[in-house]
Amino acid sequence: MVLSKFRTRALISVSLLVIFISLGLYMIFSQDAYFPGFILLGLAAMVVYSIFRLVNRTNRNLANFLMGIKYDDFETNYNKSLSENSEKELFGAFNLINGKFRNIRLEKEMQFQYFQALVENVETGLIGFDREGKTLFMNKGLQAILRKSYFPNFNAVKKYDPALYDTMNSIRVGERKMIKKEIFDETRQLAVQKTQLKIKQDTYDIFSIQNIYEELQAQEITSWQKLIRILTHEIMNSVSPVISLAHSTNDLLANTSEVDVATRDEIHQAVKAIQKRSEGLLHFTETYRRLTKVPPPRFHDLDAKELMDDVMLLMGTVMRDKNIDLEYQVPDKPVSFRGDPEQLEQSFINLVKNAIEAVEDSDAPKIWVQIEVRNQMLVFRIRDNGPGVPAELRDQIFIPFYTTKPEGSGIGLSLCRQIIYQHGGTLRAIFPEEGGSEFLISLPN
Repeated sequence: MVLSKFRTRALISVSLLVIFISLGLYMIFSQDAYFPGFILLGLAAMVVYSIFRLVNRTNRNLANFLMGIKYDDFETNYNKSLSENSEKELFGAFNLINGKFRNIRLEKEMQFQYFQALVENVETGLIGFDREGKTLFMNKGLQAILRKSYFPNFNAVKKYDPALYDTMNSIRVGERKMIKKEIFDETRQLAVQKTQLKIKQDTYDIFSIQNIYEELQAQEITSWQKLIRILTHEIMNSVSPVISLAHSTNDLLANTSEVDVATRDEIHQAVKAIQKRSEGLLHFTETYRRLTKVPPPRFHDLDAKELMDDVMLLMGTVMRDKNIDLEYQVPDKPVSFRGDPEQLEQSFINLVKNAIEAVEDSDAPKIWVQIEVRNQMLVFRIRDNGPGVPAELRDQIFIPFYTTKPEGSGIGLSLCRQIIYQHGGTLRAIFPEEGGSEFLISLPN
């Protein structure tokens, strides 16, 4: 509408200009009427001035409006009452656009204040750096955790604590590292995690730092209580019969002056029972020692599909002999990661073996093995359609020496979790509503 009116006025002005010039020249050269001719040419000059003034004023108003947009100045209000009729709709359009921009800016400011308040009030410490290492923000949570008011740049972290700087500098996106630090005679167990944001051509590194010392202490106490309960149970099961047999043997010897054949046989049987229970207790102790002495992994460049193919080659025969249906899904392209091939292969074999044992009594036994890449993590999924684990027992399956199998040692899942943890990953179990169990191994990709 604004352009239409401007076009109409310009067209009328040009038409008048042509008419006045044509009539003026006609009067001067054809009728020798100089006075009327010059009057017409003067009117034509006035029309030219009017066109020039209209275009110049319109250009000036447009330039002012566009410069306001360039410098984010949307507060200008164009007064329609003081403008000419041709400009009223143009000024109205300018005011409408400025109003839209003001509303958008207000919404962004509200969102920014909301997220700023959110960042400032969370207990997790947050700090962000740009590509040059300049600090973008540092919230109150991090100030409270580190007892430090501000880091002007990333290098300032090195002056504050070289170990924290090395951890933040070496950590990969999505990875989580732990660091222990003493701050004003207080022990802090810091969990550091890195996230990277890419906005247009810029890259920003966001670090989250949590003090999990209290949570770790509580978890450690709970773990010790569980472990002591298991150790007490196993040791008492072995020691109590030994003590009872030792008392019986002692009484037998004390009440018998001469050892006859029957008494000797009883003593022999008692000593054998003591020996058996002692060997069982020794085996338990050796198993516990093996669990606590898992060697650190020797990292190599690995391909996820090749590693799992080797596992499937070993366990495939067992599944075929037991008529177990296998659904095996792996990525088409190679997926490389770093890990200890022997430790990881042993962990996967143990998980697949558990799945095979779980489906032995199923009518249509089936196992799913899948590899996928998700959020910069390599995820191995091993699932079965067995009976699953009762809800009241699910929290105990990773506890050392806990087992639901008659012949199980109870260290398999504990050992697997420890190996995966040393690789910087996680092992967790989920239990679908339709039944069965699924174990997810997540490793840094």
